[in-house]
Amino acid sequence: TPMFAAGHPNTSTLVYTTITGFAGITNLLQGIADFAITFVAPAPQHYNSGKTIQLLPLFVLPVVIGYNLPNAVGSLTLSPELLASIWAGNVTRWSDPALAALNPGLSLPNVPIRVLIRAGDSGATSILTTALNKLSPRWAARFGVFFTPQGFAGSRTNLTQCKDDPTMASTILGTPYSMGYLSLNVAVTRAVTFAQLQNQHGVSTSPAAAAIQTDLDNTEFDSHFTADVIGLPGLTTYPILGMTYALVDNRSLALNCTNAPTVLKFLIWALTETSARGAALGVGYVPLPLSVAVESVLVLLRSRCGGRVLGQGLLLSGGGPSEGNALMNSLAWTYSALNPGVLLSLRQETPQDWLSDLLSKQVELSVVSVDPTDADFATAAAAGMPLAQF
Repeated sequence: TPMFAAGHPNTSTLVYTTITGFAGITNLLQGIADFAITFVAPAPQHYNSGKTIQLLPLFVLPVVIGYNLPNAVGSLTLSPELLASIWAGNVTRWSDPALAALNPGLSLPNVPIRVLIRAGDSGATSILTTALNKLSPRWAARFGVFFTPQGFAGSRTNLTQCKDDPTMASTILGTPYSMGYLSLNVAVTRAVTFAQLQNQHGVSTSPAAAAIQTDLDNTEFDSHFTADVIGLPGLTTYPILGMTYALVDNRSLALNCTNAPTVLKFLIWALTETSARGAALGVGYVPLPLSVAVESVLVLLRSRCGGRVLGQGLLLSGGGPSEGNALMNSLAWTYSALNPGVLLSLRQETPQDWLSDLLSKQVELSVVSVDPTDADFATAAAAGMPLAQF
């Protein structure tokens, strides 16, 4: 958010509070927050809460297995079944033959594995157990998917709980022979060593953004804009991935509609701006394909606040340094990036110019937000001009 504020000095102040994704969903539903960022999609009942809940996928976030193996030379490799066995309590020591078989070049001491889990409701726990449920039949038969520490009941007796990812990182770093799970962005920023994971093809993988993005290009999103990104089919794709969503009330994008333009601008910036996508990539998030980002932008333009569609009243085809021009620039940049060799140049004009420019053939396309009952539409239709509305 400081990066956004620096580039948008004339917008309202955006205050982001770091809490769990579950608390963020609750705050949105209770009217405490304008929007929420969450790793976990809302439950079906949330869509019937009286609010028009809309998910907007922002980034993919790998969850990694951090570890502290003193004097180790080389990287640790784990498989989904071995990972399940460790958290289920079947593999308890670093010298276990199953660990040694996957790591013949590592010196593994005969000491207990100090296993760490997240305390409270945790998106990281949900992502980990969703992956184990899909990739390990033995885990699926015994534990399934959960997001609280109670789900680990009956597994091990020596589990250490960490309240959040930064605590998990510091505990791993300060506890020899420990192992825990945390988001890649925290592992990268806190310099936590993390394991390579075998995927369903038996290939040892690291959470490389390029392989993940290639797979995401063919990922299908459902009617709520969610997608299953666990165990993507690519040969070298990392297997434990979660989606980071922005969660908004599509009927009222902000609690106070004077803040709606800032919420709109921030989310479009996060989705499409090169600096935002690059910054996210630099700390372990994987930006979604631009085709998905465009869909999210269009959803945002159709969202409402105070009964008004936020795309209305915005001059999408120009108008100098207006909000609308910034939105149109985002869309034009995104389209050009998706279609190499196509250059879209934005013309600065006023709302009154769109029809005359089209009729005089000064422009080939005008994108404008006006009332469809405007007399100019009738004039354009009478001139045989094709019109498309969204």
